[in-house]
Amino acid sequence: MKHLLFSILLAASAPAFAQQGNPPQQNTAQRQPQTPEQKAASSAKHMEKTLGLSADQKTKVYDLALLRAQKMDELKTKPTTDKTQRHTEMKSIQTAFDDNLKTILTPDQYTKWQEQKHHSQPAPAAPPEK
Repeated sequence: MKHLLFSILLAASAPAFAQQGNPPQQNTAQRQPQTPEQKAASSAKHMEKTLGLSADQKTKVYDLALLRAQKMDELKTKPTTDKTQRHTEMKSIQTAFDDNLKTILTPDQYTKWQEQKHHSQPAPAAPPEK
């Protein structure tokens, strides 16, 4: 009787295991880091697609995104032990990007971009308890 019950449970659970495929590889060690030019092109292409940028706007966004990517890469390679300072500098680079982007985009495009940006950002982590 125990063997019969065990066989039935085993047979019933087999499809659950069979449907588990290999998850897509998310190993970042195998992925090559992007150059600032690739990052800027990706940003400009994404914004062109989602915001309907004109050719002139796309060129300006690319230039602005390239400047941001270069500054971020420079900051990431600069040796520092003060993570708070690095985070502050990264925020100032992003703020400058946002301010300059506002002059390139139309008010509707900028509003749409702000909405997209807020939806794609993860929720802030809770501060560690002391």
